[in-house]
Formats: sequence, structure tokens, C-alpha cells
Amino acid sequence: MTGCHLLRMKPAVTYYVSFPMYSLPRSAIFLALLLISSRLLQGMVVYESVDATGTTFNTTPPGNGAPWAHVARYDVNGNPNASAVWMGNRFVLTANHVTESTGASIHLGGVNYSRDTSYPYVRIPNTDLKVFRILPHPNSGLPVLPKLRLVLPTEQDLSAPVTFIAWGEGKGAVVSGSGWYRSGQNHPLTAVPLPSARAQRWGTNTTAATFSSIEGAGEQLRTSFVRVIQGPNDRTSPTLAQGTMGDSGSGLFSNYNGVWKMIGVTRAVTDPTRAFYSPGDITTFTRVRTYARNLRFENWAAAELGNPLAPPDGDPNGDGIPHLLDYAFGGSPQVPDSAERPVVAVDSLNASITFSRNMTATDLEYEVMVSEDLVKWDPPETSTSAFLDTTGLQRRQRVTVPLNGRDMLFLRVEVKLIQ
Repeated sequence: MTGCHLLRMKPAVTYYVSFPMYSLPRSAIFLALLLISSRLLQGMVVYESVDATGTTFNTTPPGNGAPWAHVARYDVNGNPNASAVWMGNRFVLTANHVTESTGASIHLGGVNYSRDTSYPYVRIPNTDLKVFRILPHPNSGLPVLPKLRLVLPTEQDLSAPVTFIAWGEGKGAVVSGSGWYRSGQNHPLTAVPLPSARAQRWGTNTTAATFSSIEGAGEQLRTSFVRVIQGPNDRTSPTLAQGTMGDSGSGLFSNYNGVWKMIGVTRAVTDPTRAFYSPGDITTFTRVRTYARNLRFENWAAAELGNPLAPPDGDPNGDGIPHLLDYAFGGSPQVPDSAERPVVAVDSLNASITFSRNMTATDLEYEVMVSEDLVKWDPPETSTSAFLDTTGLQRRQRVTVPLNGRDMLFLRVEVKLIQ
């Protein structure tokens, strides 16, 4: 029995592709259904702008609509460590060099969310980017925020006006005529500890006209701070934001015809001990445009098909595997039968299904379902799950379901595109 049918679900889209039945021991039949030179930062600081009344207003959401609510503080064992960006569907994006820990959590919208330790940190190869997942808060569930859009390959991210949003240190001791040391460190001259002023802040800048490539870290956008600030209320410089300790993994955003999109993730700064120190401090950001294909279906479709609006059920190579499943299972829409298909197995006690999972696809959800009659499908009452690979973007995941005396059981993997 072969064939393909399509189900549409809101707010997700679910695809099924059926494969031939397998004869297995104990007269059981299982059907696998494949559903279709700088210093690294732990942060960034932005200029604490103060108006005539003394109100500091860049520690509250900017009035330009940039996605303030999506940027989180990244904590390790309850202590502020870095920054991160909420991607939705329990996924969080940060810089690869930030500390990994079973005690990691994020602070977002006044709520602390623990890291899901059953899902590994996953690095996008040869970049300073990685994703991880969080658990719902026992009282408030998960954050409810609009979808964060990522810059497309056709959209310009060079010489672009940008807004930084980050959780990092603020200004410390004044350096006469040059700027400030950062807060939260010993004064470089007196060794007296400077109080930490870590908070969520925003600021503006403009990206450089060219990008650079760093071995092992990928393509980088740059901003610079080249003007000495003359006083604490000086807001005349067009480059108000600069990186320092506390905000690696924070977001760099630009507006495209009224739509805010993320274009960079903070990586490094010339000297993280300084804040707004001139001349020449440079902050670098991993260039999202080049790597977003690993994070979102629309960006994958733009890179693979030249069309971010390509339908999930399209199949230009005619192999019966729609775009969504190529994205989910590591295939190419240009190469027939390139997606890895699931494998089922059975022994005297258990049935299992093994499938390839796109580990950094923040808009996909995978779920194994079981049925005894191919009509009614439910999640298994009990199951175990394990990743068989420890590296790579595509990793095999095996879900094992006990037979509990049943002579016939069907399994399928559902892949849902979260809109």
C-alpha cells in the first residue's frame, strides 16, 4: 500500500506520506507513516539615554516597535550570564560560545523558564549560533508572542539602520574624554569593584557596508562606535549602541517596510571592559541572513527554491515528498528521494520508529502516534525516546512503544509546521 494524503490543521500544517507495510514477527504489521580578533562577549551594552527630566528611557521598550519582548536574559544556576532570543515553539537562539548548563534558564517577560534538558544544545555548524529548548512554566505556560521574522536572502543587511536589544552591563567608571568602563567589573586602575548595572536595554546604530568571515564563526556583520561621548545626557551621536560583557546572544534588528526582522546575533566586541569608548570599538554579530535557512521554513524555502512563500506541499522533483518534509528530514527539493525515510522495527516486547530530525528548525514539531485500526490515532500511553546521534543538524531520533500484548499496531511520525 503506497500513497500520500494531506491534512491541514490550524495553527499547524500536518503532512502524511505512507510507505509500504512491513511483515514483522508475532503476525504484527507495522506501517511507518512519515509526516510530511575580538573578544567574545557574554553581552552587549547600549547607551543609557536620559531625557531632561532625568528619566532613563532606553531600559523600557523602544517606541519604534522593535521586538523588545523577544529578547531574554540567559541565566546559569540562577545567575545572569548572557542574552538569548525567543524563537517560539519552546526554542531559544543564542551565541554558541555562551555557557552550557543543565541549570540554564531564561528570564523573559518577568518569568523564569527552565531549559529542557531532554533536548540538547544544537550548534549551527561553523557559526557562533546554537539553539536549545525551554519547559513551560508551571503556572504561566509558555510565552505568547508574535512570530519573530528573520531577514531573507534578498533583503539588504549592510549599511542598514539597526536597533540592538540586549541584557548586559551598563556604564561604570568614567574614562575622561573617552567614555566609560563597564559596570560589574573591578576598576582597571583602582581595582575597586564597580557595581553591576545589568538590565535589558536598547540602542541604535548602523551596520558596516561590508561583512567579514571568521573561521569557525561564519559571516559577521559589524557596527562601530567612533565618537567620544561628551556627557551623560549626550544623545547627538548616531551610533548610540556598542557591545560589552553580558549580552552575547542578543538580537540585532532592522525594519523592512514596516516589518521588524532579526539580522544578527551578538558575538564579540573590540574591548568588553569598556562601554562607549572611542575611538574605534567594533561589535560583531553573526549574520542571520546566511544561516536562517536552518531555523525557519520560509527562510529555507527562500534559499532552496528562491521563494519564501513556496507552499509546504509543493513537490517539484516528483518524489512524493513535499517541501515541508524535505525541510524536516534533511532532503533537497532539487534531488529526488534525498530525504531520509523512517525505519520501523519490532521485537517480542516493543515496536520502534526511527526518523531524522532537523534539530534547529524552530518552527517544526514532531510527534509519534499509534493506531490499532488506521482510523483512530493517539499518542502512545507510554514510550521512550532517544537521540542516536550527538552531532549534526539532522539527528536520528528513536521512539520505542511497548506492545503490551497487541498483535497489530501502526506507528506514524507527525511533523507539524508551526505558523
